[in-house]
Amino acid sequence: MIEKINWKYILCFYALAVILAFPFNAFLTEDLHHRLTEGTIFYKSTFLPAGLATLFVGLLALRLDKTIIKEVTFLGHHKIKNIIISFVPLVVFTLSGLQNDNNINPNLFGFLISLIF
Repeated sequence: MIEKINWKYILCFYALAVILAFPFNAFLTEDLHHRLTEGTIFYKSTFLPAGLATLFVGLLALRLDKTIIKEVTFLGHHKIKNIIISFVPLVVFTLSGLQNDNNINPNLFGFLISLIF
């Protein structure tokens, strides 16, 4: 199996993901993020756009890779396992709550954040 892995593409994926996410992780775009999200619960979450960069590179890799069979289902092939995995962060963040500066109930804020992730 290892012989079939084309490491050149994996290194390109990571390099591109790091390059695109760097401005967000280094907080170089913090002012722009604050202007766009002022008054929302995303105002202090300046790390979220870095995830979008990785998502973009992943979708690009999926589009360019001709060896992957592209079958997309909502719950995947293991429905019960995927439902349980998707509800774990929702339950944990909702029950434990997340402190915030937006005067939102911590449990409600935890629920809202879990919907994002």
